[in-house]
Amino acid sequence: MASSGKKKEAGILYFCFIILLVAALAVAAVMGIGKKSSSGRPPISGSVDTGEPEQTKDTKREEAGIITRRPSGAESERESETEPAKEPTSLTPAVVTFVSPVNGVLYNAFSDKTPVFSPTMEDYRTHMGVDVAAAVGDPVFAVADGEIEEIFDDPMMGKTVVLLHADGTESIYRNLNADLPAGIVKGVSVTAGQTIAAIGGTALIECEDEPHLHFEMRQAGVSVDPESFITFAKADTEFEG
Repeated sequence: MASSGKKKEAGILYFCFIILLVAALAVAAVMGIGKKSSSGRPPISGSVDTGEPEQTKDTKREEAGIITRRPSGAESERESETEPAKEPTSLTPAVVTFVSPVNGVLYNAFSDKTPVFSPTMEDYRTHMGVDVAAAVGDPVFAVADGEIEEIFDDPMMGKTVVLLHADGTESIYRNLNADLPAGIVKGVSVTAGQTIAAIGGTALIECEDEPHLHFEMRQAGVSVDPESFITFAKADTEFEG
C-alpha cells in the first residue's frame, strides 16, 4: 500500500511540473511577441497620425533612413544664387577710328604688287607702306588707342615702333628718331593722337628720300594700304627722287 501511494504522489508531481513548464513557455512566447511589436519599425506605406509635429516626424523618418530630405524653396533659391551668371557674348568686332600719324603730306604711296623706284637703292621694289614728308624732329602720333607691341632698331628701316589696336590691326612707324619720348616702352597703352616718337633719318634704304615717316599697317599679319583707313594730305606731285 505504501509503495502504491508513493507512485501516485510522484505522478501528480510530474503532471504539475508539465503544466508549469507549458505555462512558462506560453508566457515567454507572449512576452517575446510583445517586445518585437513594440521595437519594430512602422510600415513605410500608409500614414498614421501619431499627434507629433511634422518636423519631428520627418526627423525620425530621416534617422530611420525612410525618406531623403529635399531642400526647401528658400534653400533652392540660395543654391541658384551661387551659380555664376553667364556673361553675354558678342561677336561684333571692335570698331577703331584712325587719325593721321604725322602733320605732313603723303608723297610715296603703298604698292605691294607693282615695284616702284627707290632713289636710295636705285632699283625697283615693292613699297609696303606710305611715306609722309615732315621735318626731322616733328612729332609722330599714335593713329588710334592701343598698346605698344614692339620697339626695335631695324637694320634697314631704322627705329621702329609697333602698336596693336583693339580690332587686331597693327600700325608700324619707321624711320624714327633714335630717342623716344619718356614712358614710350613696350607694353604701355597709348591713346589716339598721343606723341610716341619724332621724325628721324634712321632708315638706311630710304636715306636719300626727303625727311619723312615711313608708315605701315597690318591686319592678321598681312600688309594693307594705310590709305584705306586714313586720309592723308597730298602734295601737288609725288616725289620722284
